[in-house]
Amino acid sequence: MEIQERILETMLNTSTPPWFPYLTEHLVTETWRALLNTEFADIRSYSTTKILSHTSDKVAPSPIVAPFALGSFELSIEVLPAETQKEFEHLGLTFANQQEHLSKESSAALKACFELIGENPTLLHSILTLVRCVHFLSSTDGDNDVSFSDPNIPFSIFISMPNEHTPNATARLAESIIHESMHLQLTLIEKFSPLIGRESEILFSPWKNSERDARGVMHAVYVFSVILRAIDSLSSDSSYISKRRREIREQLKIVDHQRLLACFTEIGSTFYSRFVST
Repeated sequence: MEIQERILETMLNTSTPPWFPYLTEHLVTETWRALLNTEFADIRSYSTTKILSHTSDKVAPSPIVAPFALGSFELSIEVLPAETQKEFEHLGLTFANQQEHLSKESSAALKACFELIGENPTLLHSILTLVRCVHFLSSTDGDNDVSFSDPNIPFSIFISMPNEHTPNATARLAESIIHESMHLQLTLIEKFSPLIGRESEILFSPWKNSERDARGVMHAVYVFSVILRAIDSLSSDSSYISKRRREIREQLKIVDHQRLLACFTEIGSTFYSRFVST
């Protein structure tokens, strides 16, 4: 079955959760085929630094990589070379230092976070299928989390690590990982089946508190709809989780869904109606 047919079949299957666990592996496999013509021998050799080297004339220095295994899944905690980190300065991103990346505390926090997400096995499977590299960012405000992903870096996420003594640190980190993983997932879906037809439409985004293009708002609505569904499935009923439920529901109400829906292609409309209703 062609990947476009699988995407449509998934969108029409209302029993499938919005992180589309049975589609993820096909998206990753098809995307990986395009990378096999580069210097990658197999998916285990993937790194963010190698991906970035293909968009630059410079020879990329080798990254520092710490393997991280969870069950049968293997990913890496990657420390980007200093000169590569500078390429992200214009985005306002500051990276954690090498010691923070490679510390036992960071690995333990990441493991605890995946264990929490693992209360929803299909969600965990989708995320671990998508994510090959994790990068740690620094946040100037301990109460605010920073995360990032890039459509051109298909299997990498960038997340800040809350202080281990911060209340709800594990839940906050889990939200960041879900958030950026679902951005990756939606980017891969768009790669094979365009969802937005009216590129120039501008709508208000309650998350940015500003105007954004339709694709940006679509990504936000999708990601936060998944987060809402995900935290509803977790056993934790902390005040933080309850607060995030209320906040996300209120933000989703602010979006002009009718205007946004008018921007979609036919399959995009099926997709949007599918996950917004979950």
